[in-house]
Amino acid sequence: MNFWVLLIFAHAQNSRVEPVTKILQTLQNVFANVQEEHQTDEQTYKRFYEWCNAVFKDRKADDERAVAAKAELESQLQVQAAQNKQLRDEALQLDEELKGTKETIDQASGMRQQEHQDYLREETEFSQILQVLNRAVDVLRASTSKQTLVQVTRSLQQIASQSTVVSTRSVTSCSSSPVRPSSPRTRTT
Repeated sequence: MNFWVLLIFAHAQNSRVEPVTKILQTLQNVFANVQEEHQTDEQTYKRFYEWCNAVFKDRKADDERAVAAKAELESQLQVQAAQNKQLRDEALQLDEELKGTKETIDQASGMRQQEHQDYLREETEFSQILQVLNRAVDVLRASTSKQTLVQVTRSLQQIASQSTVVSTRSVTSCSSSPVRPSSPRTRTT
């Protein structure tokens, strides 16, 4: 405002028109300047107001998108958490099944080894029995006397009683049945 007063004062001294007229012209010039400034300020205000509204709408839309994205991500997070839990449960179940399968394999392997040992033992016993029987057949072919048959029978009973393959019932039934010499056969090897 001081500026305007000085401007009016300077303008009044330069011209020698009536002082009231000068004051009136100065006031009219001030009024015109104020109106121009008012229009400029009003246009600036409208631009800022429109800019603020646009920014506010953008921010509001951004906030709405952010809320929707957050809800979507939370939903996806819940789905992922459920899938992770399911996969952990399945992994634990598979670990238990694997452990059980390994135990079953170990048991089956142990049983297989035991059966193999039993087989080898039986095979050895059968081989020994076969050798004894072959010798007995050879002895029986060579001699048909009753004393030789009794010795062979006792030897067979003794061997059979030591074997786990031949039961004691079959050994006793063998001793009660008489052994008859049969016709000589040719031995095949």
